[in-house]
Amino acid sequence: MNLNITKTELFKVRYKSKIKVGSEVFEERDILKIQFLADNQEFKTELNLVKGFHLTSYREALDLFKNPQDYEKWPEEVKYSFESAIFLTHYNDKLADRIYISPYFDPSLSKEGPNLSYTKIKIGRQELALDKTLLKNTSAKNIRLDANRSMDFESFKSLTNDLSSYDYFEDPFTNAKLMVNFPNDRFALDESVLDDELWKLKQVTTFVLKPSALGLGNTIELIKIAKQLGKRVVISSTFESEAGHQTLAALAAYSDMALGYKEHHGLGTISLLEAPLSQCQIEIKDNSAELKFKP
Repeated sequence: MNLNITKTELFKVRYKSKIKVGSEVFEERDILKIQFLADNQEFKTELNLVKGFHLTSYREALDLFKNPQDYEKWPEEVKYSFESAIFLTHYNDKLADRIYISPYFDPSLSKEGPNLSYTKIKIGRQELALDKTLLKNTSAKNIRLDANRSMDFESFKSLTNDLSSYDYFEDPFTNAKLMVNFPNDRFALDESVLDDELWKLKQVTTFVLKPSALGLGNTIELIKIAKQLGKRVVISSTFESEAGHQTLAALAAYSDMALGYKEHHGLGTISLLEAPLSQCQIEIKDNSAELKFKP
């Protein structure tokens, strides 16, 4: 690919409340706007790098941009911004303009969460007893529980003893291999999604894919593998801007098209943005959230 980066500009994205990623907590952060030519066609995109999700800094990315001839050697998380912009131009007229999304709730930062179906709830960030009380009292259906690899065998067993209904647990264990010991539960792979040994487990029902971390190539390949194995695919954000969420929504629509069903994707994070949405719209229907966007 003949790549020519014509403009870059950092801009601030602000959120309605604090966001927690690993040990990092923030209410605003930088995203890099990019204009570029690829084989003489003009594109606009964004590079979204979050400490805790990504290994590359913006300074390192800008240094890479000085040598576009070395593009193939760039990290996948840097190439994603360019490749997704190009890739989606081939599918925009084929994609649905709305997808189902999963609302996002972190009880360690906010005490009131949505009661919509498929709400994703962050657990393991407060005392286990508080998590158990929260889950006991929630009226949301098909909840998704994300412990970010914070649980051991005993804490997981204690939590599930009081849990009657859920969609899946997303990478709950400090040691992902512990999933083997719970054949009757339902798990999604996020941090562990590249571990092909875990793909074989029947209790692993879902791949949670973060394209900005995996890269576009790995994302598309994992969608194909999921189809072969009969797994579900949830496209998930890394707290992008509205434009970044719009790109992810298009990839989610592509995944739905490829797999032949409609999933609730992990893009409810778009509702955390402070600025009013201008290109996307969230609609609530039948106790589920939908995101309407422009492919």
